[in-house]
Amino acid sequence: MRTPSLIGVALVAAVLMIATAPDAAAKSKTHKDPVRGFSLRIEDSFEQVPPKPGSDNAHIAAEFKDGSPKWGRFSGDQPTFRVIWTITPKGDAPPAEERELPPWAKDLDEETQAQIRAMMSGTKESLEGDVNRLMQINARLFGEYVPVQDRWAAQKKTKKLKTGSGHEVKVLEINYHKKRPKGTNATWWLWLAQTEWETETEKIELGFYGYVDVKFAKKMRKQFESSVKSFKLREVDEDLGEEEPKAVLPRDPPEVREKLSKFVKEKIIKGWKFKRTPNYLVVYDEDVDKKIIKRVTTEIEALRKQVYEVMFPADRPFFDVSFVRVCETRKQYMAYGAPGGSAGYWSPYHEELVLYQDKNDKKDAIRVLYHEAFHQYIYYSVGEISPHSWFNEGHGDFFSGHVYKGGKFKRDVFGWRTETARSGKKRWEDGILRQAGKTKATEPGETTDAPENDRLTLREWLTWRQPQYYGNNDFGIPGGVNYALGWSFIYFLRTTRNEEYQKILPKYFNTLKSFVTQDREAREKALEEGGLGGDDGEPGGEPGTPGEPGEPGGEPGGEPGGPGGDGDKPAPDPDAPRSSETTDEITKDEWHGESLKDATRGIDLEQLEKDWLDHSW
Repeated sequence: MRTPSLIGVALVAAVLMIATAPDAAAKSKTHKDPVRGFSLRIEDSFEQVPPKPGSDNAHIAAEFKDGSPKWGRFSGDQPTFRVIWTITPKGDAPPAEERELPPWAKDLDEETQAQIRAMMSGTKESLEGDVNRLMQINARLFGEYVPVQDRWAAQKKTKKLKTGSGHEVKVLEINYHKKRPKGTNATWWLWLAQTEWETETEKIELGFYGYVDVKFAKKMRKQFESSVKSFKLREVDEDLGEEEPKAVLPRDPPEVREKLSKFVKEKIIKGWKFKRTPNYLVVYDEDVDKKIIKRVTTEIEALRKQVYEVMFPADRPFFDVSFVRVCETRKQYMAYGAPGGSAGYWSPYHEELVLYQDKNDKKDAIRVLYHEAFHQYIYYSVGEISPHSWFNEGHGDFFSGHVYKGGKFKRDVFGWRTETARSGKKRWEDGILRQAGKTKATEPGETTDAPENDRLTLREWLTWRQPQYYGNNDFGIPGGVNYALGWSFIYFLRTTRNEEYQKILPKYFNTLKSFVTQDREAREKALEEGGLGGDDGEPGGEPGTPGEPGEPGGEPGGEPGGPGGDGDKPAPDPDAPRSSETTDEITKDEWHGESLKDATRGIDLEQLEKDWLDHSW
C-alpha cells in the first residue's frame, strides 16, 4: 500500500518546473464565463482549475494548468495561465479591510504569515498585486524581486495587442530567454498583459498572466497572445442554475443558503458536479468513480454522527455546511494547490477538505477522508481553533483506521502508520538527542542552553506546535515519523485500561473548548454592552476590532435545532477550569499550554512515556 509521508496540511506553497519540448501542433477550445460575461480560447491541453470556496480569490476569473507529459514536468507546479478580473466601484469605496491572522496561522513561519495577510487584505486583488506576490514567493525562480510597477516603467517600448472586443492590451515579459538576468539562476518566464475600462458605476481591470520554464517561453508566448486576442465580451447569463436548488435544504438558515447558492452559481465549473448531504456539500470531478462519491457522502455523515459528535461534543449547536472536494487524479489534485507529499488536506482558510481518487487503491481516498474530516469537524466544534498537532493529527490517523461495515463504524489499527511507529518508538527508547547547537525552550519566548545528551521526552514532545510536528524540530524527527508516533500515542490512550490515562484526551479537549466558550461569551457580552470585546492582549480581541473572529467562516454556533443538539446549552464540565482560572488570567496564545497542563495534572509523565513506548497493538 502506498504510504504518503503526510496526510493533511493546512497551507500550501506552490512550486513549478518544466523540462522537454512540447508538441508542435495544438488544438484549442473555448472557455465561457457566464458570470462576468466573456469568452476566450485556450489550448486544449490546458484544464481549468476549479475556483476555491471563500472570497479571497474572487479576482481570479479563470485559471488553467497543463499537466500533460509534453512539458516533461520534473517537480512542483504546471504551466499556468490566469485571467484576473477586478471591479472597483466608483465613488467613496472603502479600502481593503486589514484583518488579524486566524489562530490556525499563528504558529506558521513569518514568511507564510505574510503571505496569508496578503491573501486576507481584500478580495479585489489587482493583477499587479497577484503577480507581485507570485514573484516574491518564487524569487529563486524569477530572480531578484522587482515590483511590476517598476518593470512597466523601465520598459523602453511597450508591446500592445487588441482583444476580440477591441480593448488595447499592454504586454510585459519577465525573464524571456533572450533577456535572462545575468548572474542569476532564474529559470521561470512570466508573461502578463493588462487593460481596463469603465462603466457608469464601476471601473474594471482585466489582466492576464502565465508562467512556464524559460526554455518554452517562445512557444508559450504565442499561445498566451492568441488567447488574449480571442477574448470577447458577451452577455451575462442571468439564469445560471437549474441545479442550484439541490445545494440548499429547507432547514438551511438564510446565510447558508446565500453562501451555497453563490458558490454553485460562480464556482461549479464545467466537468464538476456536487451532492448535498445534511452537513456537507461534496464537489467532485464528473469522472470520479460514482461508488467513491456514494461512500464519501454516506460515510462522512455517519462518521460525524456516530464518532466525532459522540467523542467531541460541541459546547453548543453549530451549523455551517462544510465543503469536500474529490479530484479525479493526483495530477488534478496537485494542480488545485495541494501540498507536496500529501494525500489530502483540510484548509481552514478556504473552508474546504480536498482529496483525490487513487485508482491504484480506491480505499485510500476513504481513509484520507476519515482523517481530514476530523480536522474539519474539530475546527468548528471547538470554535475555529485547532488543538496541538499530536492531538489533531494523531486522532485523524486514529479515525483513518476505523472500518465502516453494516452501517456502523468499528475501531481498527491504521496500517499506514504501524511500521513507522514501531521504528520511531524503538529509536525513542534508545534516546533521540537534541541536535548540537540547539537550545531548549522553557517558557514561551525563553530558551536555555541544552545540556549534553539532552534526549527527547514525552513532556516536551506534547508541547510541539505544527512546524515542529511537521519536521522543523531540534531532534531531526521528520513529519512522517511524528504522524506515526502521534497515531500510536492516541491509539494507546484510546485503548488503555488505565483509568487515569483514559481521562487525558477528554480533559484536554474540554479545557481547550472551555477557553473558546468563555472567550466567545465575553465578546458577546461586550458587544451587547457596546464594548469592543477586550483590551490589547486579552482574549476578547484586539484594540479597535469588534469581537468577531478573524477567521473565514465567522462565528461558530448556528441555529438552535441544528445538528449537535436541540438548542439547549449542555451542562458545564465539572472538571473544566472556571473562568477565574482561565480566560480572566491568560491570553489566547496560552490556551493550548494550559489545556495540556490541565489534562496531565497528576499524571506521572515519565511513567506514561514508558507505558506508551511498551505498548503494542
